[in-house]
Amino acid sequence: MFAVRYHYEYGDGSVTRGILAKETIALESTSGSVALKNIVFGCGHNNTGVFNQDDMGLIGLGGGPISFISQMAPSLGGKMFSYCLVPFHTDPSVESKMSFGKGSEVLGDGVVTSNFLIGIDLERKVVSFKATDWSKH
Repeated sequence: MFAVRYHYEYGDGSVTRGILAKETIALESTSGSVALKNIVFGCGHNNTGVFNQDDMGLIGLGGGPISFISQMAPSLGGKMFSYCLVPFHTDPSVESKMSFGKGSEVLGDGVVTSNFLIGIDLERKVVSFKATDWSKH
């Protein structure tokens, strides 16, 4: 057995370094537990930039090939997710919600949505692009 090390730098200059792992991850769903096999993730041991010692981790929700969303898509019906985060310092019995896969939807009072950028208007001409165009830079 050998360790595979990783080094990843974010656009703001923050860096995470650590070891990659591959595990089965179990998520609770409205219909019971769902096991996602062979999910690759990083265990960060040396993180700089916007990270601090109180951070408990992060999850890749982009469409890239190693993001959590892309890895779980075959098991849950697609690269879709939705979330509703409650304010950090609220009643501990109030939970944030996150939904993955086909049919992901968070409903209720105070829920707002954001559309993803699909193009830019330059002098009345729309310049469209794919999310993968940004991953090259």
